[in-house]
Parts: sequence; C-alpha cells; structure tokens
Amino acid sequence: MLPKVIHVRHVGGYKLEFSFSDGLKGILDWGPRLRRAKAGGIFEPLQRPKYFAQVELWEGTIRWPNGADVCPEMLHEEISAGLNVHGEAREAMPTFAEYS
Repeated sequence: MLPKVIHVRHVGGYKLEFSFSDGLKGILDWGPRLRRAKAGGIFEPLQRPKYFAQVELWEGTIRWPNGADVCPEMLHEEISAGLNVHGEAREAMPTFAEYS
C-alpha cells in the first residue's frame, strides 16, 4: 500500500511539515521551486506566502484552493531521500517544477 499524507502543517515561509501513514515525518522547503514556477501555471499563486499557507490535507495528499495538488508518493520520496544517518528528517525539496 502506498503511503498517504495524514498530516500537513505550514511551519513558516514556504516550509511544510508532513506525517505519512507509514510513520515517516519531515519538512519540505518549497521556496526554491516555487520561485521558478512558470508564469500562469497552477503553482504560480503559491508564490504568495499567504496563499501558500492555505495548504490543506486532501484525500491522502495536499492541495491548495486553486486545485494545485502534489502526488503523495513524490512527497514521500523527497522526504525519504532527505533522511540523515540517524533516521531524522532534514529539509528536502520537492521536484514539481515540470508540472507548473
């Protein structure tokens, strides 16, 4: 079974804290990717901090009011790739620029 996002919390700026159904937890910093989002793309509104903070949990992943969502497997993979040798999450970056 693929892990689902069970908790998301905006922790300031463009950072989101995640918990997954398999116990994985971590923080992703979306700032660098959002700054490169295509003009007019679905992720462009997320460049505004107040809009970005409106993230919500939705059907096992996250989404924003404009319908922008992100594959939970990608989120899980990015956080897993960011684990340090102690199993603690360090900040990682999502790679969704190609979808904007």
